[in-house]
Amino acid sequence: MKYSEKVKQLCKEYRVYPEKTRGQHFLIDDQYVKRMVDAAGITKNDVVVEVGPGWGILTEELMRRARKVIAIEIEEKMAAHLERVILSEAKDPVRAKATIVPRDSSSRQVGTQNDSGFELLHGDVRRFWDTMPTEPYHVIANIPYHITSQIIRGFLEKTPRPPEQMVLMIQNEVADRIVARPGDMTMLALSVQWYGKPKKIFRVPRGAFWPPPEVDSAVIQITDIKRPPPEETKAVLTLAKRAFANKRKQLSSSLGIASKARPQELSIADWHAFIPKT
Repeated sequence: MKYSEKVKQLCKEYRVYPEKTRGQHFLIDDQYVKRMVDAAGITKNDVVVEVGPGWGILTEELMRRARKVIAIEIEEKMAAHLERVILSEAKDPVRAKATIVPRDSSSRQVGTQNDSGFELLHGDVRRFWDTMPTEPYHVIANIPYHITSQIIRGFLEKTPRPPEQMVLMIQNEVADRIVARPGDMTMLALSVQWYGKPKKIFRVPRGAFWPPPEVDSAVIQITDIKRPPPEETKAVLTLAKRAFANKRKQLSSSLGIASKARPQELSIADWHAFIPKT
C-alpha cells in the first residue's frame, strides 16, 4: 500500500480530520524521510527526539537506525496508534511488553524491533523541556509550522542540554529567514545562529503532504550547537530586539551605539562585539 493511501486510511479509521490551524499536514512521500535521516547520519549509537510523529512514517525510519527514539505526540489517537504499531512490530515479545500507565500520565514506554528503546511522550512538547535527555541526542522532526520558532528556541535554550544537531522540516520561507546572512538578517536568524550553524539542505514540494499546505517546505540542519553564557545571551538578544524594532535606523540612532550599520547587516561576530566587557 502506498503511504498516501495508508495515511488516509488511518485518518478514516481513527476519525482524524487534519486541522490546518494546528499545522496538520501529513508527509506522504517517504523519499524525503530517508533524505532527512541520511542527512543526520544517525547510527545505532544515537538517541533521537522526534516532535509530532503523527502516524509514524519518520518514527519507523528512525527506529531502524537509532539506539533510542523519544517521540512527542499531542494527539491522543495518533499516540495510541504509535504504541500499537511499535508493539506489533517488536521482535522480542518480552521487551515489547507495554507499561500500563494512568490516563493522565505524560509517558508511555515500550520496546522496539531493534532491541533499543522507544519512549512516547503524550502532550505538548513545550511541557517537556525539563525532561529531555541529559545524554547526547539529536532532534529530527517534521514539526508543526505554527510553533516552529518556539520549538527551535526551546531545544536551544530550555532543555537540560542542547541537542547535538537538529534536522527539521519547516516552512520554506521560515527556513530562508533562519539561514539568512548579513544584509538580510532577522531576529529569528540571530536567535538561532547565536546558538548554532543552520543550513538549508533541500526543498520539499507541497505535494509531498496530505492535505497539501499552501506553501512549500524545506529541511534545515542546525549543527555546532553551543550555549553561550546566559548573561551574554540576555544582553545580546535584548539589544537585538530593540534594534530590529527599528531596523531601518542605524544602530547609532536606535541604540546609541557607535555604528552606522543597521541590525540586518550585522553578523553574529558583530553582535558578540557589543557584549559589555567586564
